[in-house]
Amino acid sequence: MSSATDDDVELKDLVTKVLDNSGVLGKLKAQLRAHVYTALETGDVPSGSSLTNTNLKTFLSTTTGRLIASLVREFLEFFHLDFTLAVFDPETNVGKDFQYRERSKLIDALGLTELVDPKVPLLSEIMRLSKVSVLKSESPTPTEVSIDDENTSNQ
Repeated sequence: MSSATDDDVELKDLVTKVLDNSGVLGKLKAQLRAHVYTALETGDVPSGSSLTNTNLKTFLSTTTGRLIASLVREFLEFFHLDFTLAVFDPETNVGKDFQYRERSKLIDALGLTELVDPKVPLLSEIMRLSKVSVLKSESPTPTEVSIDDENTSNQ
């Protein structure tokens, strides 16, 4: 290998490392994925194609599936994960297979009250409320096993 080729490889590795560490490379990859999904979305993909996610389509045909997809989308929006949204929307066919419910409509649909903290995504609120209901129940489901529990069950 010539010295020029070695220098090129070294420069390429250095630039890749710098772009990766600064987050630019990740953003570029996300943009590329988003453009690929957009290109696929605008093209005619046959329904039996391996590019069609039938499990997701079936899941999104249910009320629960649409609510969960809307919660995930609200999370991505909340944290301004625009490149991820640019991939998520075409992959889930938002606007085609289902309509995204905005935050206020999700709060109503999920029966959440005005006590929802506007500074956190709804998934966080659901987790908080879930923990409260488990703590209030008479027989909470254990979430972790202690070493003492394992020792007594093995005896």
